[in-house]
Amino acid sequence: MTNIVKASNEQGYYARAQRRFLNGSVQDVDTIAHTCAVVVGAFTPDGTQQTLQNVNYNPASPPFPGQNVQIAYANDNPHTAYVAGTALATGTSQSTVTVQGAVTSIQAGTGGAGIQGAAQLLAGTGVTLSESGQAITINASGTSGVTSLQAGTGGTPITGAVTILAGTNVTVSESGSDITINSTASGGVTALNTFTGSVTIAAGTGITVTNSSGTITLAASGTSGVTSLDSMTGAITVSSTTEIQVIGSSNNLDWALTGQCVFSLISALPYTITSSDKTLIIKPLVAISTATMTLPSASANSGRVYYIKNGSSTAVAVQTSGSDKIDNTYTSYTLNGPGVAPNQMIVCSDGISDWWILG
Repeated sequence: MTNIVKASNEQGYYARAQRRFLNGSVQDVDTIAHTCAVVVGAFTPDGTQQTLQNVNYNPASPPFPGQNVQIAYANDNPHTAYVAGTALATGTSQSTVTVQGAVTSIQAGTGGAGIQGAAQLLAGTGVTLSESGQAITINASGTSGVTSLQAGTGGTPITGAVTILAGTNVTVSESGSDITINSTASGGVTALNTFTGSVTIAAGTGITVTNSSGTITLAASGTSGVTSLDSMTGAITVSSTTEIQVIGSSNNLDWALTGQCVFSLISALPYTITSSDKTLIIKPLVAISTATMTLPSASANSGRVYYIKNGSSTAVAVQTSGSDKIDNTYTSYTLNGPGVAPNQMIVCSDGISDWWILG
């Protein structure tokens, strides 16, 4: 009989333990966990006063020991009890109870879907999470912003706090995270000859174009100086000490510009002028069989010049070869002796069929 009574009392105790209590008196308050113990006015089979433990409350309006409070439940589980506050009148429907001061949902940004129930914040790259009481702190764990700054691609990077200074004709302005550098000068090339806007200087044959600190240099990249003179090519040397002399393998450059010349003295006639002759002086003759001098072919001696002077008292006929002519008219031109004009001549070949008198 005793066991039957004991079992019945225990069943009654568990039934009371699982039931919902709607009010009670606060026994103590845990301000860290935001829970409290509430004496509900019921007793265990051994006569101990029954107390609901870990009853949640709103951190914004915590209860105090001895305060009479009303109890509500988040769902059908009797262990989801929370302090509803004195505003909850006796007999209020449990479905109308709203948890006051608790987080009901959380979302990422303004457009994300709200997460309800138990939510966990995870620290991503460069972020740390720390919790103190009811506060969760989110910090960046890495270095943010500009890490280094350098002038051009070859400068030494500057780290740490960097200040950008405005130099001559330059302004520096800041708006939010943007730094704007502008030129206040109207300098620079605005036009080149008839060109305006962006102009490119291109290097032609034998020319190089270099740019250094705003200076553009045009230079000859090939062989400089005279590349040819008459039919002479290659290096031509002009030397000077007390006189200037042009030395080369050309037709008529083997004479000095200071009064000295390379000349041929003709002491016997007839004489056929050769390609090595330049200046010809006919000496007073002892005996003359035929007083003639013959010019070489004009077509084979283009641009060649001969200086001919008759120093003999005998008239000398300067004649052409083949069908060549002098001044496109004569096949023979007479040079008289000293004191009687004409006694000298300068002729030049046109490279075709004529020798032209230049003087």
